[in-house]
Amino acid sequence: MIWIIGGTGESSRLSQRIQDLDGVIFTVATEEALEFNRAQKVHVGRMDLEEMAAFARDHQVDLIVDMSHPFARVVSANAKKLAQDKGLAYVRYQRGQASREEGALYLDSYEACQDYLRGLKRGRVLFTTGSKGIRDFEGVRGGKRFIYRILPMAKSMEAAREAGVEMKNILGMLGPFSVAMNQALIREYQIDYLVTKDSGADSGFKEKLEACRLEGIQALVIKRQEEEGVQSLEDLEAIIRRAHGTFPPFF
Repeated sequence: MIWIIGGTGESSRLSQRIQDLDGVIFTVATEEALEFNRAQKVHVGRMDLEEMAAFARDHQVDLIVDMSHPFARVVSANAKKLAQDKGLAYVRYQRGQASREEGALYLDSYEACQDYLRGLKRGRVLFTTGSKGIRDFEGVRGGKRFIYRILPMAKSMEAAREAGVEMKNILGMLGPFSVAMNQALIREYQIDYLVTKDSGADSGFKEKLEACRLEGIQALVIKRQEEEGVQSLEDLEAIIRRAHGTFPPFF
């Protein structure tokens, strides 16, 4: 069995490209992710290392294809460890790095971003980093206004509310967003700073930075760890089809 760990738009597109294959199972973290996955077999739910090991055993997995989000570091670390411990093949899909944009401020971690924001005396900040870390960001808000653009999912909304974020500062929206849409939000909320993760090409990242440039505001970019991996869906599909015993259609 080939196990594909989903979590990105690319994994949804891959599921459409390999619909003809059996012996493939996808896993996604949430029910909402099922809206974008067309695979025949999909398992829903987050798993720790022990649960991943049981899943691999129960489904007789021999190849793990890791398409988790570039910032889902625990998921990738567990998948790699599982593959090493059990002698399974492992392939990491890695989005291509977006080119660095002049004017954006690149920060090494969430903690470094929090330190920078703590030092600001005032301003309005738009966070486009998802629901993770909201509580920590709220801890450095002070007298500034923090606005969070998050997925319109119950868990994301609950995380924001549990962190004490007022409803007027929660934007439940599904991206990726165009430059124009980012500009509209920046103008509507009179944003001074936009916080984003370096999620790579084809993730809406470049559109955020371009909107910041056009609107003359500061983009704060949380850098991601560099990884080695396959950087195209075509190459990844070829690997999967070879493992499955069929040739990719474009060969």
